[in-house]
Amino acid sequence: MTQKRIAIIGCGAQAKYASEIFHLSPNHTVTHVLSPENITELDWLSHYPGEHVIGYEHVADLIANKEIDGALACIANKQEKAEIFAKYVDGRTEAVSAVHPKAVIASSATLGAGVIINAGAVIQPLATIGRGAMIHANVIVEHDCKIGAWTNLAPGCQLAGWVQVGDAATIFTGASVVPTIKIGKRAIVGAGAAVIQDVEDDAVVVGVPAKPY
Repeated sequence: MTQKRIAIIGCGAQAKYASEIFHLSPNHTVTHVLSPENITELDWLSHYPGEHVIGYEHVADLIANKEIDGALACIANKQEKAEIFAKYVDGRTEAVSAVHPKAVIASSATLGAGVIINAGAVIQPLATIGRGAMIHANVIVEHDCKIGAWTNLAPGCQLAGWVQVGDAATIFTGASVVPTIKIGKRAIVGAGAAVIQDVEDDAVVVGVPAKPY
């Protein structure tokens, strides 16, 4: 079986997750990690031999020379991540996703391009995960949820059925959201919060029950 050659754009925590996931995949191999600072060495890459660090500006060359079959943007800053997708990936090469083999994805769930889903995550029937979303370990996304693009669901957060999360929102570690709640674009839900009311765009909510911060 021919493995897809992948370039990871970014060199922080999300790149570490993606490298580990692809390392476990029989269908993918990471050939390049691209850094905005053009760092030539990253200590963590010693665990993943064969991955070479070069600058962002070389993405076009990798594509033109057919050295890669796809790319994944691994950037914590959501706006920068979207810009990287638009500049280097969209319409140029395949926007691959990294899904850990120990994640559980319902057959009727829909995953957008360029998502990262870590071990222990559960994506239930008819849930939708938007492009570029970051789903951490042990996240539960229940049935019929709609998760927007560029969202970040931190470890252990739990979303009950029919929850809607707007683009570029963040739900931090251990937060819980009851059914049918709407969380607005760019909203932030604090760690351990219990969300029982809708959250407006750009709002920050914390506590049990969650209230504006």
